[in-house]
Amino acid sequence: MAAGVKTSPEVEAEAVRLIREGQTRREVAEVTGVSQGVLTRIVRDTPGLDWARTGSGSSGTPEAAAKARGFRSKYMRDRREAIADKMLDQAERSADLAANVTDPRQRQYLMQAADAALRGYANVTKPDILLSEQESMQKTVSMFDTFTLLAGRMVGEVLPPARPGLIQE
Repeated sequence: MAAGVKTSPEVEAEAVRLIREGQTRREVAEVTGVSQGVLTRIVRDTPGLDWARTGSGSSGTPEAAAKARGFRSKYMRDRREAIADKMLDQAERSADLAANVTDPRQRQYLMQAADAALRGYANVTKPDILLSEQESMQKTVSMFDTFTLLAGRMVGEVLPPARPGLIQE
């Protein structure tokens, strides 16, 4: 297709159909005759459309992409946990070695190694800590909302109805 020529709606509809079927960029470009750059624009401008993740069995639908993200996040959480355990072990070994060393320079090196391992541990575990804090805050907010709703109902049941014309604060 010539540069600067607008893609016809029929060609765009065909491209969207092929992308939803899970075709690759190259395959869709061959069938429709448009460049891969134009296909990228079509995907970007079409809500809910995404390229299929090759090798993951994904169909390119938002549901399949969400499932893949969930799997990856579980995988990454497990990997971060394994790395964090190694860093904590390294910090402990360095601190134990530093306790038995008499040379001040050697002790300084070992304590710096322990400090670096602990900072690395903090960086690796930070995403999981933030996620757990967000989840607990969500529970707290929902508990507060429930309390507010129940308190409003109780006040409405206990107090007499407001009389018209009466100023209340």
